[in-house]
Amino acid sequence: GDTGRVVETGKKWRQGFEVAGRMRLKEALIIPEEKGYNNSLHGIQNCPAHSDEPSDKAQAIWLSRFAPNITARLNAAAPGSTLVDEDIPMLMSICSFESLAHYRTSKWCNIFSEGEWQDFEYWSDLEKYYNTGLGNPLGRVQGVGWVNELIARLTHTPVNDTTTTNRTLDENPETFPLGKNMTMFADFSHDNEMNAIFATMGLFGRIEVDEEGRSESSVILEQGDAERGIQSPLNMIPPASVEQRGDESSSIRRRTWKEMDPDHPDPHRQWVASHLVPFAARLVVERLECFVPTTSSSSDGGSSTSTGLNTTEAVRVLLNDAVVHIPGCTKSERMLGSGVCALDVFLELQSYARSGGAGDWEKCQEQPEDDVQRRKRK
Repeated sequence: GDTGRVVETGKKWRQGFEVAGRMRLKEALIIPEEKGYNNSLHGIQNCPAHSDEPSDKAQAIWLSRFAPNITARLNAAAPGSTLVDEDIPMLMSICSFESLAHYRTSKWCNIFSEGEWQDFEYWSDLEKYYNTGLGNPLGRVQGVGWVNELIARLTHTPVNDTTTTNRTLDENPETFPLGKNMTMFADFSHDNEMNAIFATMGLFGRIEVDEEGRSESSVILEQGDAERGIQSPLNMIPPASVEQRGDESSSIRRRTWKEMDPDHPDPHRQWVASHLVPFAARLVVERLECFVPTTSSSSDGGSSTSTGLNTTEAVRVLLNDAVVHIPGCTKSERMLGSGVCALDVFLELQSYARSGGAGDWEKCQEQPEDDVQRRKRK
């Protein structure tokens, strides 16, 4: 994107990478974020029907629960001040920005209690979830274009997309190079776009039941946990309803997500914005070539024995340096390792993106009068 902070971040990253890697990178391509210009790194500009109303409503409900006591306390401590509840989140935001600017914790942070910080955190979680996350009906469709570009990069094939991608740029090998000689791509965007991409890829919020009936969730494996035999779930929220479909092993899987309650935070929730999209959040998708043992069975029906090794293409996803479990890849993980998904399985799981958003993209283009007519037809 062409937002100043995004461009500056990209420049600094490039400088650091070139010094550390002792190499020169290709000149950056800056894509406008203005309306009427397709940009897979800023999908909201191409979705005029998208509304902030779901996040505004959810945040307003939670704000009315936690802010009044803070507002009263601060007004009492500063005679003559006329703070209102809506001022509180902005005042609390000063803590993080000032701490980052000065590379030390701001004294301003001490004005608020630990409990108040937890309440503010949930206020932020609701915004991300209900804006471009799973809680907004037109949230995840905004990540479809980028995911389809990711598929093109993983498979070395032309981009197949009719949503947010810029066809002029994607069909030009100078601006969207493809091929096995391309080993790395780096895109820079916004946290809201990353939330949409998470939702498009189905990374979080899904509950699975494997063929043995064991409950399994979308998880992030914390660094070192695998070695200690510990699972750190990032299953966000328990399921409210169940949708069944087949996966790589043709077994029945349960996949769903539940709305975040703006009245009652789940203390065990894992959709936490500061974990998913902190400052300098990083989503890395690795294309791997893995060794897979081949087996053969004895003619008398005895046990199988290993006869050698084959190679298979696979994908691994990391978020902020932690390995992410990809829902639907249980069988691959058993064969290839934690967080590793066979490439063909991963591609199959991206059916929402490959379908162009399963009808959601068309809803993005609806004007208010179109929506009225659609409701009448129902």
